[in-house]
Amino acid sequence: MDRAHTHDDVELNRATGALEYVIRGERVIVPAGAVLLFWASQPHQLVGFEPDARVEWLTVPLRTLLSWQLPSGFVGRLLQGELTLVNPGADTFDAAALARWHDELAGGGFAAETARKDIEVRFRRLASAPAPQRAGVGTSADSNHSAAVAARMAAFAAENAHRNPRVTEVAAAVHLHPQYAMTLFKRVFGVSIGGYLTTCRIHEAQRLLVTTADPVALVAEKVGYASLSQFYDRFRRVTGTSPAVYRRGRVENG
Repeated sequence: MDRAHTHDDVELNRATGALEYVIRGERVIVPAGAVLLFWASQPHQLVGFEPDARVEWLTVPLRTLLSWQLPSGFVGRLLQGELTLVNPGADTFDAAALARWHDELAGGGFAAETARKDIEVRFRRLASAPAPQRAGVGTSADSNHSAAVAARMAAFAAENAHRNPRVTEVAAAVHLHPQYAMTLFKRVFGVSIGGYLTTCRIHEAQRLLVTTADPVALVAEKVGYASLSQFYDRFRRVTGTSPAVYRRGRVENG
């Protein structure tokens, strides 16, 4: 990766060789065969890996993960930036499962739905098991509750980002005063509600640019931008490039 990036998913990665990441400016080493799990809204960059190592990634949209109703403590720690390291040999996200999911998801239909259900079950097992090796902030019952409330706001914002809801609407979804909601969201996620909404809209635009042939203007409209110039400005701020260059690079290299 030539620079750090963010996206609104929970990311899981594993490699046959050791990986070196920089996450939130800190160096993180993932041993060969281990699995690293984290919320990818944190700036992260793969900066090193062993030659010939096979690297596998799995991303789960935040709204999907929240819909699974996992234990609030597990979700709270994840959304506060905790990195979870599952040691080699654990069967929660083993190499065979990752390879099977790759094939099943690519096939679509019943096989893909089976893979999604299996992934959910694996996350449930991880969330209910004794804590694996972790690196990150400690949490209290109060901070877990705050993270859970902020997560509900994030889920509402992600679900409605295309219509650019006001902060008052996001706050009302969890029955909070707007000012307190903004403070809580910023404290938990390190970004404003408005900034998070922008990121959600641009991530959806990235998906549309790669998976459809829609003109850029139509993509902008679908993610809630009436002004094409504003869309270009926000897209470049988030991705560092223009929509056309982004699409061309991903399609040609895909």
